[in-house]
Formats: sequence, structure tokens, C-alpha cells
Amino acid sequence: MTSRIPEIDQKILLQRAFKIKPIIMKDDILNFIEPVDIKGMAFTWDPKLVDQAEGLEVILDIVTIHSCGHPALFKPSIQEVLAQIPEDIASKVVAFETFLEFSGVRKNMTDDGVYHKAKTILYTGSLPQSIKDQPVILDGETFKSKPPDVKPHPRPDVKKFLRKRF
Repeated sequence: MTSRIPEIDQKILLQRAFKIKPIIMKDDILNFIEPVDIKGMAFTWDPKLVDQAEGLEVILDIVTIHSCGHPALFKPSIQEVLAQIPEDIASKVVAFETFLEFSGVRKNMTDDGVYHKAKTILYTGSLPQSIKDQPVILDGETFKSKPPDVKPHPRPDVKKFLRKRF
């Protein structure tokens, strides 16, 4: 059976993961979390809160689908969400919140009962520097944010230098 969750190129996935961060609502406060593996881990399971998400504005609510091992266990991955953000607004998104919208297992499943169906709220705004600096974990490998491009100093032409000197 073919997956209904879109495939995403790894380079694009990593670019989005550095720029777009998951947030979790706890006690009516949105919070950023410690990095987890974006592909192999449910970011909603026992998240470690690190910083309040302040000053963010909602861009759009979308419905996202997520793989389902058992109807009672909602386990969204960051990759699943990032792959479903519409291309035309992806550059504006800095954070997302994903949750089951309804009580009752059947209402949160796709019609065929194969996937969980969640509400995902996309946000724009500015990320705190500590969140921008978070590494991204993919398949157990940790990626640090890319350093700024630095142009190397031109190497002097050693032969030309030696000809002038000797």
C-alpha cells in the first residue's frame, strides 16, 4: 500500500527542520521543546519543554495525517508535519502545533482507518536565538545549524612570488 503522507527530499526536510519548530501547549501556554529525532520519534510523547513560544501569529490551520500503529496511540513525527506544510507558505512558517481535535478514536482517523487525522496550526513570527540554534536529529544523526558562508582568502600565487624574489 502506498503511503498518503507525502515524501520529502532529505535536504528540504533538514532545511525546514532548522527553520520550523514544533511547539506544545501545556497549561494554556505554548512551549518549544528539546530536539527529538524528526523521523523516528513522536514529538508529543513526554516532550521536554525548554522555552515559551511568545509573539507567534497563526498563519493557517491544516489537517495532517500521521502513521498509525494503533488507533489509541497518536504518534506524530516532525517529518510527517514538515512534509505536509503547503509549499506556498512554508517560507513564512516558523513553528507548528499538532494535536487530535476530537474526543473519540474514530473521529481522529481517516475514513479508511489507516492514519490518524490531526489539526496542525502553523505559526509565523520570530524564533528565540536559543531555538534557532537547536540541532536537528535525523535517524539518530545530529546536524548542527549550518555556519554562515565564509569566502576563503585568495591564496597568493607562490610561483609568481618566488619568481619576483629569486
